[in-house]
Amino acid sequence: METRLIESSEHDRAYIAQALADAAYQRAYQGGNTPQAMRTGTAAVTAHSAVRQAREDVRVRCETLAGVPCEWLLPPAVRADIVPADQPLIVYLHGGGFVRGSLNLGRANAAQIAASAGLPVLAVGYRQAPEHPYPAAPDDVLAVYQALRSAARAPTSMTLVGESAGGTLALGMLPRLQGLGEPAPAAIAAVSPMADLALSGASWIFNAPQDVADLPTGRRMVELYLGSRSPADARISPVLHDYAGACPLWIAIGSHETMLSDAERLARRAAETGAQVHFRVYA
Repeated sequence: METRLIESSEHDRAYIAQALADAAYQRAYQGGNTPQAMRTGTAAVTAHSAVRQAREDVRVRCETLAGVPCEWLLPPAVRADIVPADQPLIVYLHGGGFVRGSLNLGRANAAQIAASAGLPVLAVGYRQAPEHPYPAAPDDVLAVYQALRSAARAPTSMTLVGESAGGTLALGMLPRLQGLGEPAPAAIAAVSPMADLALSGASWIFNAPQDVADLPTGRRMVELYLGSRSPADARISPVLHDYAGACPLWIAIGSHETMLSDAERLARRAAETGAQVHFRVYA
């Protein structure tokens, strides 16, 4: 396993400190624990001046694949609106704790990835709990992946990128594809993934004062997503999967995040069971 600690710049630290100290930002994220209150808070956070907005030089085109609403984010380097089947692409899965996410929430990050990579990004608007509990979200991701393959796209031309709950879903594709005897994508990148839906990592406690993601809210979102199902399932909690024969993995987490411990366990587990792992901790 390759591990790197990446120190943030003074500008980054000042920017984050200012955002976290902003009372409006705190109120927007830490509202009630009903689905509607969570979604209202997320919408407020997305519109907050401290949050990056989507780049204007990246085109957005809507498309429904396998019944799932999606968005193509096309940077200036990609001239065609219809992406050829032989074009490498990134499939992006937004965060939101399986409850409060949306294409709108992830659009700015998806657009930044498209511009930085110079590649088309397909953002997947997978269904949210509690209206659509597990396994609706992973079913949607799998359906889109299979639709892309049916359109003659090679798995080796696709990279899955997910953040938070999206990182969980991206990693959760591996046991599903393995069970179906289908090939994995070229690589998977998981940014701040919810690696263990038991939320058992020590950093949920020791990093709580430094992160807006808190344990009670995390538990509530998992409850809405899983219902009575146990998180002790490799298809649900990536930290339990056997990664023998898996595609390369890139896992990133912040040193002050409540999900740090679970991400560290995930990286070690993946490496110990045979995966090529690039682990990044941003301090």
